[in-house]
Amino acid sequence: MSGKSSITHGMTGTTEYNNYRTAKRRDAKKTYDAGFSFAMRREMNVMFPNCVVCGGSEHMAIDHILPLSHGHGLSLSNAIRLCASCNGKKKDKYLYQLPKDILDKILSASGEFSDVLETQPS
Repeated sequence: MSGKSSITHGMTGTTEYNNYRTAKRRDAKKTYDAGFSFAMRREMNVMFPNCVVCGGSEHMAIDHILPLSHGHGLSLSNAIRLCASCNGKKKDKYLYQLPKDILDKILSASGEFSDVLETQPS
């Protein structure tokens, strides 16, 4: 037998596995996103009413630029607003894994958000 064999757990798609993944993500958000305040969320919603990648305005969410699944929480420099479609395409990819046009839009918007919040009085 040559090559690498692939072994899966056989639970993908089951209710138990989906519940496990949901709980794991919820726990990670509690741990890593604790410093991202309501005021930051509100300001991001005002600054970026539309998706920074495609300009869409439906099913918007604040997403992690660097993936939560790799231990990166929301912060001034690690948050962006994306529509569900663009968020789904980005998934848990690192920036270097994204196409250049998407990367440039995300970095530009992230810089704008950080600059504005850092200059506002507390």
